[in-house]
Amino acid sequence: MINNEMNIFKILILCLLTWLFGDNLLQAAPLMIVRDTTLLPTEKGPDEIVPEFPGGDMALLQYFRSNVRYPEEALLKDIQGVVFVSFVIGADGSVRNVGILKGIGGGCDEEAMRVIASMPNWKPGLQFGKPVAVSFRMPVVFKLEPAVKEKKRKKRHKGTP
Repeated sequence: MINNEMNIFKILILCLLTWLFGDNLLQAAPLMIVRDTTLLPTEKGPDEIVPEFPGGDMALLQYFRSNVRYPEEALLKDIQGVVFVSFVIGADGSVRNVGILKGIGGGCDEEAMRVIASMPNWKPGLQFGKPVAVSFRMPVVFKLEPAVKEKKRKKRHKGTP
């Protein structure tokens, strides 16, 4: 249990640092993904392997960069923050049970859920050599870069006198 609490603490610190320092911290896009995993029904042990996105963590990051669209409502209302999403990678590697743990509104919650629900099948997790379902909690950071924000606002109001 202490190990799981430390993982959550590390994730929160990383999200906070990314929020404060942005791209200078990890040279990431406006979206950053961090994983916290918990095997079901028992805690992770030495005979267990966590599911893997096809191509690994860098491919997962690239998948999000390519597929996430900043919602128009969030852009216009200057909504930024972290959406915490939960989901399960099934024993067959499929993504299921996608839900919001904590949202920020403005369409960001729905966008995070849409992108996670449409992920390709993962390499399933193993427990004692057998495929098992694994629960994930993933914070997804939505952050507007000043230049992008201004460009979109100008584009939206271009025809207005």
